[in-house]
Amino acid sequence: MRNIISGCLVVLSFLTGTITSYAQNKTLKTASPAASNADLQVQKPSLIIMISVDMLSGEIMDRFTDNLPGGLGRLLREGVVFENGYQEHAFTETGPGHSTLLSGRHPSSTGIPNNSWIDMSTGKTEYCVNDISVTNIGQPEGGIGCSPKWFIGTTFGTWLRDQFPGSRVFSIAGKDRAAILMAGPKTNGVYWFQEGFGFTTSTAYAKKLPDWLLQYNKSFLQTITNKSIIWNPIGPADGKAYPGVWHAQISDTIIVSTLPRLVQTQGFPQEAAPGFLFDETQNGSFWSRWRATPFWDEAIFNAAEAMIKNEHIGQGPNTDLLCLGLSATNATEHAYGNAGPEIQDLIRRLDLRLGEFLNKLQKSGRTVAVVLSADHGGLDFAERLRSQGIPARRLNTALWLKDLQARVRTQFNLDKDLLVGSMRGLYLKKDIAAPLGDRRQVLAKVVDIIRTMPEIAAVATYEELAALPEKRFADPRTSSLLYRLKFSAYPGRSGDILFAFNPLVELNGPPKYDPAQHGTPHDYDRRVPIIFWGPWKAEQRYDPASTVDIAPTLAQQFGINPEEKVDGVALKFQKK
Repeated sequence: MRNIISGCLVVLSFLTGTITSYAQNKTLKTASPAASNADLQVQKPSLIIMISVDMLSGEIMDRFTDNLPGGLGRLLREGVVFENGYQEHAFTETGPGHSTLLSGRHPSSTGIPNNSWIDMSTGKTEYCVNDISVTNIGQPEGGIGCSPKWFIGTTFGTWLRDQFPGSRVFSIAGKDRAAILMAGPKTNGVYWFQEGFGFTTSTAYAKKLPDWLLQYNKSFLQTITNKSIIWNPIGPADGKAYPGVWHAQISDTIIVSTLPRLVQTQGFPQEAAPGFLFDETQNGSFWSRWRATPFWDEAIFNAAEAMIKNEHIGQGPNTDLLCLGLSATNATEHAYGNAGPEIQDLIRRLDLRLGEFLNKLQKSGRTVAVVLSADHGGLDFAERLRSQGIPARRLNTALWLKDLQARVRTQFNLDKDLLVGSMRGLYLKKDIAAPLGDRRQVLAKVVDIIRTMPEIAAVATYEELAALPEKRFADPRTSSLLYRLKFSAYPGRSGDILFAFNPLVELNGPPKYDPAQHGTPHDYDRRVPIIFWGPWKAEQRYDPASTVDIAPTLAQQFGINPEEKVDGVALKFQKK
């Protein structure tokens, strides 16, 4: 079965006491007959779980999910599986992607256009969940805390809590932005992983960590401190061999893709140096190596189970929501690509661990609905793609931007750079732009320069994108690059100029960078799985769907009213 779970979209599971064997419904259909809203609604479970698998692309689902015996395989066999699920915006990063999953809205509405942006009123770079008014518990002194300060609007969790008294919303993830942006502004507990500490939260949510989490963190650190840690492959489900050793040199970095892999030698310190380490020496960051293994997801699952047990999640007077963000896929793909033994073994382990997770919920007697999705997909190493005859290339973004700045200086006869920003958007420096005259004309000339650069597929000013008429694409595959840029543009946060590079251009900047990347508006970065597993007849669906369809679909299925305009639509299924 070909499935799409690259950017992790939707898996909805419904467990009632003992899990009904949805495998009995093996007939796969491409569409469901029309039905009324009343016909579509199903009984609310005691617990809804939104699972996001970071950087789980449709391509990975196609390659590595046949015949999986565990939880992921079960969802694929027994759920409503959308082969053509997409993130619809251009800048396919973790923050924007997670902001769509339970809001039903594009980043142009959630206010999270990128992971970071420049506040031109202050000149400071703002991270999508940073909040200087709060502190993360356990972080070094002077650090900036995290909250949903920058998120605009509501989420499914908001609607649930507002409309069903006693409902609670919890979230836990490897990344702060994943946990915070899935859950939204109204929560009962939000936690994320902090290197050298365990799972934490900020004073935006609590004054101190609960006792159960303090105990979990203590036990977790004991399991890895001064231990020899080796990532040994468990082997694919079909018994075939994993891909063999592959290596390449990118600038001064040698990449080796192979298993087994040494993560830590007993007795070496757990340093916190930045950057990924690709060889097996021990002179870099332990945490960078450890995050790029299945052990990170294992820790997230374990912490989630401790939270479910101790907070009695799914055992209250009304339906609870749990957001679960699995992050190891992202770190692993950045370091080793999406075609080697590392990602294949990680998916195999994720499948088995998800199966254990669902089985424990089954035995607890909770009725559970699970949603699985992803924030974005990703591209394999350009070097490995070229070895397979695919015309991919790597672009040094620092040199590209330097070239652009030089062209702009020549155009306007300047001795200073006019632009500041990144590949997610460029801003005019106001003090340098002001003497040049009409701002729109200045922007137009810069856009014309960018348009002549051979790597560029589309470019526009923010004002041009904002002026495009509102439009919904029934098939996300048919949207233009300009509309994808529009769905990524938010006033005051996005750049003055937004642009997209050609397909198969991998963006990197020296001296240290992640060899495999994401973030573009192209389908390998946008295509993600959408799977609903629950009280519906199993279907293999080929009609397109979007991540912004998840929240309105859950709302319709469980009789909840969206509290604001959403960009998505409610998908229709056949009840069992």
